Amino acid sequence: MQNNNLTKELFSNIKTTGALTFSSSFLVDKMLSQVDFSNAKFLVELGGGNGVITHQILKRMRPDAKLVVFEVNKTFCDILDRINDPRIQVVCDSAEILPDVLAQNAGAADAIISSLPFSLIPKPVRINIYKACANGIGEKGTFVQIAYSIFLRGEFKQHFGKVKTGFTLLNLPPAFVYTCINQ
Repeated sequence: MQNNNLTKELFSNIKTTGALTFSSSFLVDKMLSQVDFSNAKFLVELGGGNGVITHQILKRMRPDAKLVVFEVNKTFCDILDRINDPRIQVVCDSAEILPDVLAQNAGAADAIISSLPFSLIPKPVRINIYKACANGIGEKGTFVQIAYSIFLRGEFKQHFGKVKTGFTLLNLPPAFVYTCINQ
């Protein structure tokens, strides 16, 4: 799919993509620097989009690690399904089913990496996803979220033991990177 068609897909589905542009390499690097890839064997990505972050996760992953990517947009699912890497599994469904997918796999993720547009997701749904993520990383995992609002920090604090906030201007729009752990 050509880049202008991908941009059209972003705008035509703004309520599920929550973005005006795809994440910059600076934002992706800042986000992924929060994950201990050398020890991570099971990772989850929420909101795989066109695979910009997915490809970078795969580059950093161990050869024996597994990545499950959630995406609700069918066009983006088709793009993600074309990634030729045996370590990836694409789930074309809502992150609300995360507990079921975790139960079928490792039980808990070493890291959950998310670009879900939580500000646009109805509060009861996003609270369920926060709970699933907090339970899904267990005591030693990491949840990393990019967002365009500082107001989500309070919601993350309600579900995770510790929340660290980073920021990058080198993205359009500038973005926050939340790193959450249960300890």
